[in-house]
Amino acid sequence: MRVGLLYDTANPPDGGRDTAGLYAHELDQIERAEGWGVDGIWFTEHHFTADYAAAPLVWMAAAAARTRRVRLGAGILIPALYHPVRLAEDLATIDAISGGRIELGVGLGWALEEFRVFGVDPARRAGITRDAVEVLRRAWRDETFSFAGEYFQFDGVRVRPRPVQRELKIWGGASTAAGAARVARWGMPLLWVEPAVSQAYLDAWAAAGRPAAEAEIDGYINLFVCDDPEAAWPEVRECFLYQALRPDIKSQRAGPGGTVLARAAYTLDDVEARRLSGDIIVATPQQAVAAVRARAAGAPVTGFFCHNRICGMSDALSDRHVELLCKEVAPALRAL
Repeated sequence: MRVGLLYDTANPPDGGRDTAGLYAHELDQIERAEGWGVDGIWFTEHHFTADYAAAPLVWMAAAAARTRRVRLGAGILIPALYHPVRLAEDLATIDAISGGRIELGVGLGWALEEFRVFGVDPARRAGITRDAVEVLRRAWRDETFSFAGEYFQFDGVRVRPRPVQRELKIWGGASTAAGAARVARWGMPLLWVEPAVSQAYLDAWAAAGRPAAEAEIDGYINLFVCDDPEAAWPEVRECFLYQALRPDIKSQRAGPGGTVLARAAYTLDDVEARRLSGDIIVATPQQAVAAVRARAAGAPVTGFFCHNRICGMSDALSDRHVELLCKEVAPALRAL
């Protein structure tokens, strides 16, 4: 099982943190994590909020230049906000810079403000994403390709440079049963580790007549590793609360079929309940190994990743979490 870290570079406005200083720290930490044996570094995508990573491709390129071995990916990128041919070129370039270490996780997106600003109809995001994934596959696989889809039409396109890998691996991100079923119907590996979502993916995979041995799951687990969970929890829960609220983009969410979903109220009591339910895992290394095993049980899970820091968390807590994850949790999981 491979173990990864997810960087979203969140910088709450009341934290007083210099953005350039935070970014420098994260890149230094990525180098240390590679030296400690981490398998993957992932970057997410959010816009218009608290210095979240609005440019995952830029981060992937920066990390590619600072590392030599670790796999690098977007977890997730929103193809509906990009032109797919330009996206294919950019990713092929980063793959060349990295020496062939790039993967791509894609998702539909959910923040309505992002679609409004970029001029994308959220009701069409699933179709645009499906077209974009096929364009990416053809752009990397074929010297010259044509495409006639619902949202994009091209004839005789040649993408340069060519990626070092013949075709970059594309994961489908989904955190709901319906989303996981869609990922399975599209024939993609799933980028989310949660039992109910995993089962929906596997059921839809089988219903589509796909070989069971080809199903694959990796992705996010809401895990934070520390020496003393009870001592760390008062600080950590405040960070989880901010992460859940993200007040500047979560006021409205894009729902199925163009519907708009209002943001639900969220409090520290809700954070406490999520910890009690196991949705949030704050654990020692030994507890973390057991929790990951339980989350992955019975599913073709080949890896997972978790945040390197929860929004606004101190460098000390983040650095220790990364060190424990790399030096103790990852080796224990690989040994099983």
